[in-house]
Amino acid sequence: MYTESTSHVDEGVGEDQVDLTNADNSLRSDSDEGLDAQADPINDDYSGPGRVSRSLQGSLPPNLSDRIPLDIIESIIDCMVQTMLLPTAHVCHAWYPRAMHNLYSTIRLHSRRCYDLLVRQMRTSPRLKQWLATTDGLIVTQISLEHERDLPFLDALPLVFADTLPALRVLSIEGALRPAMHPSFLLGLLQFKHIVSALRLVAVALSNITQLQQIVYACPHITELGLNHVTLIHTAPVGWGSSRSAHIRSRTESSTSLRRLDFKMSARRDSELASELVADWLVYSVLQHLCLLA
Repeated sequence: MYTESTSHVDEGVGEDQVDLTNADNSLRSDSDEGLDAQADPINDDYSGPGRVSRSLQGSLPPNLSDRIPLDIIESIIDCMVQTMLLPTAHVCHAWYPRAMHNLYSTIRLHSRRCYDLLVRQMRTSPRLKQWLATTDGLIVTQISLEHERDLPFLDALPLVFADTLPALRVLSIEGALRPAMHPSFLLGLLQFKHIVSALRLVAVALSNITQLQQIVYACPHITELGLNHVTLIHTAPVGWGSSRSAHIRSRTESSTSLRRLDFKMSARRDSELASELVADWLVYSVLQHLCLLA
């Protein structure tokens, strides 16, 4: 579903860059040429097949957007892949709101360049900031840092976008987490604690089970948690209780809204212990919750 998240940033979402045109002109010109090559069905002298009564001439609206109900057009737009949404938004004013809403419903950031570009346009374009206020899904992907320009950006992302994404519901982090994250990451993640309802961690390597706990407990109102191939560098068992700080324990007790858990263990032999440790923690959390309800 991806146009690099900056495809809609690169290709003109600024206030001065939106050029709405009517594609019906080309459709009408094509149809006119086809009629010229055949007998005119509206000509009174013509009596062949397909003759149209002159009384029906001009019964159809000239614009395509006026011939088809808007709700049908919007249903079609909802089925479009993301690469088609920006051209669709430029067809006519009636199609623009739905196409742009779907374009920004989920944003994917896969590099530092994408992140910097989005931040820069967010600060300079009120229109872009308006659409970001409707975004309900954010996918952050940064599998490797092979090039110098691919600097990590997830550390600062929650603080930068905390006030810009008030409708965020799904946060998916794919490979972008590191064992040594800057403290500002957790502080910023707390800004989303009242709105994020689904947290997904995919192919991430963390320092230990405590770091995973801190990330999960920073979003105490999640109803869906996905842990897919999460590995831990340090797999020493941690005591479930006294080793955790008070603010983490309080979040554990208040995290009662989880309804769905998607946990996939890594197939690598060296990750088996880490997967078992994560599984033990999840089971312990459930048992603790049941004890609190008893």
